[in-house]
Amino acid sequence: MDDEMELDEMDMDDETLMGAQSTRVATHRGDQEQESWLTLLKRTCKKKPFLAGLGIFVLGVIFVILVVVSNHPKTDSASPTGDASKKKTTPRNLIFMISDGYGPSEATFVRSYMQTLENRAATYHTKLDEILRGTVRTRSASSLVTDSAAGGTAYTCAHKTNNKMVAVDPATGRPCGTLLEAAMGVGDGGAHTGSPRMRTGMVVTSRLTHATPATFSAHAKHRDMEDIIAEQQLELGVDVMFGGGAKFFLPSKAEGSARNDSWDGIATARAGGYTVLRSLNEFEELIPKQENLPVLGLFADDHMAYEVDRARAEQPSLAQMTAKALAMLADATGRFFSDDRGFAHRHGSALAGPRCHRARQHRLLGDGGGGA
Repeated sequence: MDDEMELDEMDMDDETLMGAQSTRVATHRGDQEQESWLTLLKRTCKKKPFLAGLGIFVLGVIFVILVVVSNHPKTDSASPTGDASKKKTTPRNLIFMISDGYGPSEATFVRSYMQTLENRAATYHTKLDEILRGTVRTRSASSLVTDSAAGGTAYTCAHKTNNKMVAVDPATGRPCGTLLEAAMGVGDGGAHTGSPRMRTGMVVTSRLTHATPATFSAHAKHRDMEDIIAEQQLELGVDVMFGGGAKFFLPSKAEGSARNDSWDGIATARAGGYTVLRSLNEFEELIPKQENLPVLGLFADDHMAYEVDRARAEQPSLAQMTAKALAMLADATGRFFSDDRGFAHRHGSALAGPRCHRARQHRLLGDGGGGA
């Protein structure tokens, strides 16, 4: 999430923001300049299709935090007048999606691409445009340019922190409570708050221990402390974790391990009751039932492949992982019609594709809205 937008429009006072001043840069292209740019884009794509793909948004490294309850909204008591239409409803599920590195320039490129090569109208809106609710400032506590660790911390803790720091206060180094921990009823110091525990999950195509998912499920003074982050993630006990990064769950003597100690995350997970998946076949054979929770799926030693490069016989897609995670959490919460509650988080990245994948573009941001 190195360029992603951070939540900044929260109830944070000036001290929390640490005096950070927002910088606003407005740019304007004249009609003639934009027309020239679009003409150049069209000529470039026709002559060298692979070049145009360099700016296409590809959901390759996506992180989804799944805190799932019921798809059926909770309804409060009726109004004093007895008018059922005025009943208040509150959300019963939360699915948090992060498109890592995706900003206004990428959105503009997608629109221009679709308008130019797909003959869309000048008023064309992508699927993301249709749900746009606003923009946020992105600086961290230590830099005008945030990184994934500080960006994720702003999302999950509602506090600014320094670049490289994972869900900790920049002044004291103390952990700050995260959205995922709150969903699980975990308070300061790991103590249970007494709040109802939601069913939770994380679905990523990055390493599970990478900075963005780490900010929801661990605390560290530096994002590179991924061995410690892996231990904290298992200790927290998220119900569903799918992604890459097996090398930080393997003991140092194991092939492909990136650890310097004998801690065996796979054995630890199994001892803790986790169903552990290491292959596409195991993933496909997994029945999405509550009895198979909790589940840990590690489908690559490092990051999983970008969607454009994914070997479909070797790794599940983001869409497949998300669908299975939701199905498992739904089964565990009465198929979305119970009083249980849940939370979900999804993380994605803006990546450069090697060519003009117009069909894929339709699915991702144009007409399909999918992530596979």
